[in-house]
Amino acid sequence: MAGEHDRPVHALEEAADVRLDYGTLTPLIKRLETHGLLKRQRRADDERVVEVALTPEGAALRRRISNVPVAIGDAMGLTPEEIRTAQDLLRRLTANATRRPADATRRPAGAEPSGTAS
Repeated sequence: MAGEHDRPVHALEEAADVRLDYGTLTPLIKRLETHGLLKRQRRADDERVVEVALTPEGAALRRRISNVPVAIGDAMGLTPEEIRTAQDLLRRLTANATRRPADATRRPAGAEPSGTAS
């Protein structure tokens, strides 16, 4: 998230990266800012753009929790390859579930409508 690359990042890009709507991410950003973990600022060359960056406290917290994803992976009992496969499938599921309604009615060429396969 913010500051992973040791530079301020565009809040809209962060929303896309974590697959959250900007309206959902904004209260989270405000809460993190209130707790002193990140700072928000408008870009000088384009005040429509809000950038977020970790504060020193936020960077310290990120370092302290950096092992959490590994611990979660260990607790799941999956190999790294299985974790990547699960992530890919979940991303696909999310993309399919969030498609526009018009896209949802399309079937791949040669696919039979639901319930017609024998």
